[in-house]
Amino acid sequence: MKKKAAAVIMAAFLLFIPSGCSGSGKDKNNESTGTGQSTDSQTAQDGTQAENTNDISSISQDEIASTEDNEFYAANASSADITNLYVAVSGSGDWGSNLLSSPLAKNTKVKLSLGELKEGESYDICTVDADGTTVEYYSFDMKATVQVTFYDNAECDVTTI
Repeated sequence: MKKKAAAVIMAAFLLFIPSGCSGSGKDKNNESTGTGQSTDSQTAQDGTQAENTNDISSISQDEIASTEDNEFYAANASSADITNLYVAVSGSGDWGSNLLSSPLAKNTKVKLSLGELKEGESYDICTVDADGTTVEYYSFDMKATVQVTFYDNAECDVTTI
């Protein structure tokens, strides 16, 4: 409900606030990991995939208004399908269950729902693509995040309210 009210207020000022983030790519056979940071300016699943659009990185006011505090859109702007997507409390060491009921195809997005979010916690995201490449992204405010768009080279954009 807070997201809907914030979306209406923000609509008067701007359509969305994108920010960049980068992750740490890790091939499934490579043991090294690194860190990526999301920047502020920035799940049970419903399994609904949005229509294939020319610019999936954009998010409409209707999409923003339709998300609850524990929901966000995952958009795949990379060159490979995303087969697994995990969200966990930062530093928990346990990714939990895959949030995708089916692979997230290139140039599509899906609305995902997380369980109860802990107040004041930051969250990390892990993706695995069809090529087996694992990328971890760190420090998201999932209550404020309405869309994360994933690109090649362990990059992403975060839209928050």
